[in-house]
Amino acid sequence: MYGLEFWSEYQEYLSLIIGKLFDQFNAQGLDADMDIQHDLFSARDIVVLRACIIDYEPCIQMATERFQEVRRNCSGKFQLLSGSDCNKIPYYLRPWVYSAAIKHGTEDDFDFLFEKWNMEHYMMERDSIFNGLCSTRFREKSDLAWKRLMKNRARENILLRCVACSKTMFNDTLLLDMFEEQPEYMKELVETAANDLSAVMILIYRNMQFEKDVKRMDNVLKPYKDLIRFLAKYRSQALGRIVWRQDVAPYFAGNASEAIQIMKNIHSFD
Repeated sequence: MYGLEFWSEYQEYLSLIIGKLFDQFNAQGLDADMDIQHDLFSARDIVVLRACIIDYEPCIQMATERFQEVRRNCSGKFQLLSGSDCNKIPYYLRPWVYSAAIKHGTEDDFDFLFEKWNMEHYMMERDSIFNGLCSTRFREKSDLAWKRLMKNRARENILLRCVACSKTMFNDTLLLDMFEEQPEYMKELVETAANDLSAVMILIYRNMQFEKDVKRMDNVLKPYKDLIRFLAKYRSQALGRIVWRQDVAPYFAGNASEAIQIMKNIHSFD
């Protein structure tokens, strides 16, 4: 639904549902120990992720404040974010904090996190950090993160990185822009890292919003027939989702508008 003309109505609907739950968890304290309450812990994780993804303001504020605290406390040249001495954010919360903070932050925020990622050796923390890096809205920074990831592919699980980033990426064309404008780099990866490149291509298809981007991808892939054959089903799925957005999504938006009024009346929201 993101990126469509009626996204704002659907976003408000989601905010009424997810936002209320986020407010409850936030009031309890997002650091609260729920190790023995597995279902509740999982629910909290999902709610925080979804609240920040839809740009629910209290979630964005929480993420921004906590990230800036990390920047202040972990600014030392040799301080790792995996260390609990300076980074007090619970491990489950870190991917969503990093992602929201980078999405709504500055290039300096990205540079801080990128530097910490390069020096980090604890894989769980590297996963969380890259979840933030791939959420950038700056094209130059996006190129930097993905090229470094592919360069380090011997120690990275590119597929898992792509799966994780698919949950939080909002600027769906940055990766496509890179490959479209840098055919030499595309050719290099086809020749040296075809499997890892395929995972990135799937991510691009997974986040496509418009048919024009499918056509752009067709042009990028045109010289590589084996890759075209492998990605055919993902292209088809992308087109199917685009058709769904055109034909079905407007009804969701209309129903959401009606539901918003009913929910406001029930809960006395202003």
